[in-house]
Amino acid sequence: MASRRFGLSLSLKKTEVLFEPSPDNIYATSVTIDNTALVVAETFCYLGSRIHRTGSLDDEIAARLAKATAAFGCLTKRLWDDHGIRVDTKVQVYRAVVLTTLLYDSKTWTLYRRYVKKLDSFHRRCLRRILRIIWLQDRVPNTTVLEQFGTTGIELILFRTQFRWSAHVSHMSDERVRKCMLYGQLPKAKRHPAKKVQRQASCEPETCNI
Repeated sequence: MASRRFGLSLSLKKTEVLFEPSPDNIYATSVTIDNTALVVAETFCYLGSRIHRTGSLDDEIAARLAKATAAFGCLTKRLWDDHGIRVDTKVQVYRAVVLTTLLYDSKTWTLYRRYVKKLDSFHRRCLRRILRIIWLQDRVPNTTVLEQFGTTGIELILFRTQFRWSAHVSHMSDERVRKCMLYGQLPKAKRHPAKKVQRQASCEPETCNI
């Protein structure tokens, strides 16, 4: 193995492999080192992010929510329940500790509505908990809560993060791996045909805008 050339030893019992095949390939691959077959994992934790072989974010979102919940809970007695600390100070700590934990590496996420709803629901619960607002009792709308904190919903925060990252990658040289991955396409991938927009019967051809 190449690791032996540098004096490194590999623990084959702790080594796992993960494949992300293209949609038209069958997931049946194995790797053997020194007659030892490595475990083929469904999910893999890499640099703090959970990667699934199908590209699904279900495990990653669940892990992010669990870690953010733990971070928020650790500060309950020392910060959120302390009446001597100003609200704006609590907001700054929430953004620096809880939000960064929740949205770690979110610039690379492929967002679906179900993920945004889960993250936004957690975000609103935390803000209401800090302000001691009980929904069934106080009837304070979400827009008012966000205005009091001077923040926005999770969806807008995610869009800003991904737009900044996309702008950063677009200015890289064409040889950078990140840019090749962002603009690359699978050679045999098929795109779903776009739905045709039908003209309304009441529209005239000269005036109907589609």
